[in-house]
Amino acid sequence: MTKRCVPPEVEPQLDPYLHQWEDTTSEGWYPWRLDVLLVNIIEAVFSMVAIFFFTTRLVLYEVKSGIFPLLYVAVLVLSAIYKVNTQNLLHDKTLTTKLAVRRNYLIWHLWIDLLMVVLCFLEFFHVASGPFRLVAFLKLGDIMNVLDKCEVIISVRRTGVILWKLLSIFLLNMLVAHIIALIVFAMVEDGQTPNWMAANNLLRSNRDWSSVYVWGFYWGTTIMLTIGFGDLTAKNPKEAIVVAFVEMVSVITFAYCINAIQSLLVSLREFDEAKTHNLGIVNRYMKTNHVPYSLQAEVKKTIGHMTDTEKSAKV
Repeated sequence: MTKRCVPPEVEPQLDPYLHQWEDTTSEGWYPWRLDVLLVNIIEAVFSMVAIFFFTTRLVLYEVKSGIFPLLYVAVLVLSAIYKVNTQNLLHDKTLTTKLAVRRNYLIWHLWIDLLMVVLCFLEFFHVASGPFRLVAFLKLGDIMNVLDKCEVIISVRRTGVILWKLLSIFLLNMLVAHIIALIVFAMVEDGQTPNWMAANNLLRSNRDWSSVYVWGFYWGTTIMLTIGFGDLTAKNPKEAIVVAFVEMVSVITFAYCINAIQSLLVSLREFDEAKTHNLGIVNRYMKTNHVPYSLQAEVKKTIGHMTDTEKSAKV
């Protein structure tokens, strides 16, 4: 780092500016660079696919991942190179130097990436990994970080914030429904009859794995949203206990999603009312003072833009 040559009596007045200068000349890459963002998004997408494939193979062994594990390893290596060279935010403090960034990666991310690499090779060479596949869920932290970063980027406009929050709620529901689907598949023991899969002609020997998963995902969704139609039901005491427990837990997720949507709608209504109130005051002032119509239109457009920007920051 460049040494500061500032007289002692002047340094207190210049300290805030010097601190800002040091931040902008730090060693780490800027986290909002286009290539950094692109690598983050690619890793997040691959991690989502990995969570789906690897965890689904816990209960549906027929799922084939092909060369995806090797591609995912390549993405993890590329992402690791970027992570050890890019500034990041940790507990409201920006890590700017490469030493701090790499220490943070070694502590919080390296072991997860290594576990994922091991899992990828086990899956590629068809080595039975059993419950070890559950380590794929550890990548949810990185996915959430990328989603948060994308939310900051699109938060300039109100519409972007609304759509992004709805997308986040949708992804949460998809994840919970996927986990419930894994549970309802796992509770079926080979040779045990009756069970819900045999009753609905969904035994894996009779169907392709994708059609079987679709029905499990469908049942998981109806359980989570508490809108079951009675077409899929538990067929033995073990299934009844598992489904009852899952329903009680999934109610929490359902209530959270409803509350999040309600809060979003309330925030939109409050800002719309504030926008209408402010425009009313300005309109009365401009009419009283005979402001030209062209200037009135520009003022209204500016106020609308400022209100939308403020709304996107607070929604």
